Amino acid sequence: MTRSKGVIVQSERLRDQIYKLIRDDLRTGALAPGERLVEVSLAKKLGVSRTPVREALFQLASDGLLAESSRGYMLPVHTTEEIRDRLEIRRLLEPEILRRACEEASSRQIKSLLKALEEEKKYIDAADASKFIGANANFRLVLLSLCKNPLLTRCAELYDDQFQCFRIWGLNEPRGRELAVGSHEKICNAIKDRKPAAAVKALQQLLDRVEQMLEQYRDSVAS
Repeated sequence: MTRSKGVIVQSERLRDQIYKLIRDDLRTGALAPGERLVEVSLAKKLGVSRTPVREALFQLASDGLLAESSRGYMLPVHTTEEIRDRLEIRRLLEPEILRRACEEASSRQIKSLLKALEEEKKYIDAADASKFIGANANFRLVLLSLCKNPLLTRCAELYDDQFQCFRIWGLNEPRGRELAVGSHEKICNAIKDRKPAAAVKALQQLLDRVEQMLEQYRDSVAS
């Protein structure tokens, strides 16, 4: 998969820039589950010292986005129990975000959301699943940004990124991409029509389907 082409600038702390670059790779599927990130190699690739790389990797691990290994860090492969825990958080937080989106989103924001949905649709049949995964990541970020409570959005983004290993597995399959687009279309229509109950129902149906896929995921990881 193609990695993000990040540019290091001096106006922002190096640690924060590196953190964002790696997090973008995680979101778009450029960082594969189980792939190791080694401090020395990353520092050489980015043309920086090892200290900000070490700090960024440590922060990503503290946020639950990377796991420590004997040779650096890696995208964690979560158990089905850990994924269920994250699904529970989604069931608690995301309905409130969708309700707020239906009530608070401006016409301009809704237009941006619909544009992100069309981008997702464009790549649903792409041979390279990473294109769809990237479009899917962008859709989720736009959707979460419709909530005017920045703390709630930040919490949602954090646990959403912790869900990425399982999401990459699901979106590599055509049925996973179809499920995502179909559900997102229902959510978009509900937000556009200012119908919070319909948006929450579409979300709950999506999460029910995701939970049904967990056993298949467990078998694939075990093999």
